[in-house]
Amino acid sequence: MSLRPSRRWGLLIPLALVLAVLAAFMIPKGSTGQASLVGGSLQGKPAPNFHLRDQFGRTVSLTAMRGHPVVLTLMQSTCTQICPGVADSIRRAVSEMGAAGRDVDIIALSADPEHDTRASVLAFSRKHGLLHRWHYLTAGRATLKPIWNAYHVYVAPARAPASIRQSHTSATFLIDPTGHERSLFLGGVSDLELGHDLQVLSGTRVTLLASNSPAPQVGHPAPDFTLKSTSGRVVSLGSLRGHVVVLNFWASWCHPCRTEMPMLGSWYRKLHAKGLDIVGVNNQDPLTDARAFAQSVRTPYTILLDSNGSIAARYDVLGLPTTVLVDANGVVRNVKPGILDASYLRTVVKPVLSEH
Repeated sequence: MSLRPSRRWGLLIPLALVLAVLAAFMIPKGSTGQASLVGGSLQGKPAPNFHLRDQFGRTVSLTAMRGHPVVLTLMQSTCTQICPGVADSIRRAVSEMGAAGRDVDIIALSADPEHDTRASVLAFSRKHGLLHRWHYLTAGRATLKPIWNAYHVYVAPARAPASIRQSHTSATFLIDPTGHERSLFLGGVSDLELGHDLQVLSGTRVTLLASNSPAPQVGHPAPDFTLKSTSGRVVSLGSLRGHVVVLNFWASWCHPCRTEMPMLGSWYRKLHAKGLDIVGVNNQDPLTDARAFAQSVRTPYTILLDSNGSIAARYDVLGLPTTVLVDANGVVRNVKPGILDASYLRTVVKPVLSEH
């Protein structure tokens, strides 16, 4: 998921602190001298090492993989949300690389040590065609916690309620053959984008297209998408062309979201007739939670369900709330991480609306 601490324990992680840590390790895309990476480009610091056992009891260390690109992903074998999709994307990415893909090492780091039993790990690995292709590393929580901290990822506490036990930062790191962190994908992973970055890091000819939908940079077209609303209606961003659209990414566990959504509702009521649309994109909540939350704050605008986090990932959403302003021609005019205030309407939204 995008940085997704939990659906109900949103205060367990100071989101601003997590974002600040991630920002400290990130540099602009395409700033290296070689082909551009499409994942979040990292500064290239040495990846923290570890020694853990995999699904077959073999001891695995990161340093032993020097000379090969490495995919390191956080995983839960009992996960029913985003982990299965990430596992499938990784398998497809290395397969699509052809012979070069055989030189890629894949590590799945447990994010649920209490339930990642050998049986569940083997079953999950077989199901996704990765049994003999990756190293699924498990250990006790006390052993894993320093590693999670070293990679700045969140994992739900051991005694968390069952409803949020699967909550963790969905992060996939790409490590170059010299052992340095180079690329980061949060949430859903595109096999083409993953394969593209692995080809860059392996030094092979880049044949996999990164994506037909660029990350939403100001002045570029907003990536189109189609999602279902909480009422079951199918809505695409393209269908709103001709309106100025405020895309607001949120989740029910997000306390700042609860603060700003009534204000967004007020903007919608005042300005919808003048061409303003507001669309709330819910990040990975169950339908019942998303609907109940939206009803509790009385949102009059459309709420769409990004059930696997793929749209948030396409929009490079690192934390919630995040707002993207799209003009009537479908072009991104502003990207605002964090909570909105009244000045955003006056200084950012209204000038774009006046053009319309």
